[in-house]
Amino acid sequence: MRLAPLLALLALAPALHAQPDPTPPEAYYPLAAGSRWEYRETDETSGPGTPYRQRRIVVRDTLVGGETWAVLRTQRFRVVGGAGGPEWTSQGEERRLVRFDAASATVVQRMPGGGQVPLVECRLDGPLTGDGSVACDPQNALPEYSKRADTEFGIPTTVLYVSTGMGGIRLAAGIGPVGESLEVRGLQLLYANVGGVEYGTPIAGMPNAPDPTPPEAYYPLAVGNEWQYEDCVQEGGVCNISHEYVRRTVERETVVAGTRYFVEVERRYTTASVPLGQSERLLRFAGATLVRRDGASDVPVSCPLDADFDATVDCGTYFGGGIVAAQRLPTVKEYQIAGDLSERFTAGIGLVHRQFWTSPFTLRFARVGGAVVFGSAIVAGETDAAPAAVLTLRATPNPTAGALVLTLTLSEAKTVAVEAFDALGRRVWQQNAVLTAGSQTVAVDASAWAPGVYVVRATAGRASATARVVRR
Repeated sequence: MRLAPLLALLALAPALHAQPDPTPPEAYYPLAAGSRWEYRETDETSGPGTPYRQRRIVVRDTLVGGETWAVLRTQRFRVVGGAGGPEWTSQGEERRLVRFDAASATVVQRMPGGGQVPLVECRLDGPLTGDGSVACDPQNALPEYSKRADTEFGIPTTVLYVSTGMGGIRLAAGIGPVGESLEVRGLQLLYANVGGVEYGTPIAGMPNAPDPTPPEAYYPLAVGNEWQYEDCVQEGGVCNISHEYVRRTVERETVVAGTRYFVEVERRYTTASVPLGQSERLLRFAGATLVRRDGASDVPVSCPLDADFDATVDCGTYFGGGIVAAQRLPTVKEYQIAGDLSERFTAGIGLVHRQFWTSPFTLRFARVGGAVVFGSAIVAGETDAAPAAVLTLRATPNPTAGALVLTLTLSEAKTVAVEAFDALGRRVWQQNAVLTAGSQTVAVDASAWAPGVYVVRATAGRASATARVVRR
């Protein structure tokens, strides 16, 4: 009668020896933007001297299907030593969308047609098992894994081993993938930078380091952002010819042909802060390139701002279609062509310097996201010196069968832009007019508008007003 409980206890013995792993499972594969790993490829047929190197870097986060995925970029190079030093040749690259999936407790990869597959086959939340092994997740194909306390790069840490018979992956908590093997080829980690903490030594000479900074950070577009520049022509290294100051402000958003743009107004001043004139342009990001609206199309006004560091990139029609070099300074990305034309951008600030022949265009002040991020203001500007105009808007009759009258009231004479947008954000009507102080009316023929809800917006400088209109 006492034998059955004893057998049951013996059956539980392996489980009693398994210790829980206190490490968060996602720590075995950190996916923060900027995390970087550099590997040497090993080959059983040629030994550790095989001349292939690999770099992985999380370049940014992106939103796909309502979920946040990390963009993991992998580059592979072949390096051959010669009399003139090592020569590096690109062997291609790939980009994967990956994330940590809490349900399966592992890192998964998004497939091109949707769906996901495990990037690390076994669960990463299993118990510590010493040198033993436990069954992998039965939903996955790999047979076993084991965890044990070990040391990587001189730091005591918990290491996960995954065994496939023909290959596997080794992960270190807080570092990520430190070794992989697949048939006769494997990877050995030489360097990692995770959360600003470095492990090992960077591989010398590896070209074209990917830039993890989102391209939009190099030219932040948000209403209220402002930049002030000193613009001059140098003579003898001194700015004393055509000396002006430039003030750029992102003043509002607008929708053109169903596409959202930011309205950037550029004002020029003399050294005495006397206005010399102003212009405006509609800006947005198309992929990694800043573009402006020109007639019915967009034209680039920057090189691709996601270009690799230390790489040569094609700027298309920008810079006259030239090929430019993207270089890395401590905090600045620089594009340069023929030494006579260059631009420098700083992440979180924007354009900080442009050089064209002897004419430098240099940032002196920047306000981004409501905070001063660089320098001090050099010109007050008319929009700072005077309060915004008061503007009201009323639309009648509402609902309307076609005829519509807009009543606008202004506290001072201003140029007013009036626009109407449908429920999809497409602009269906616009008109600009110079109105005097007081109330004025603008007649609108809405007979061609489809039945539905519309938004009418009036803008005068920094002042704006909207009205909701129903077309029956």
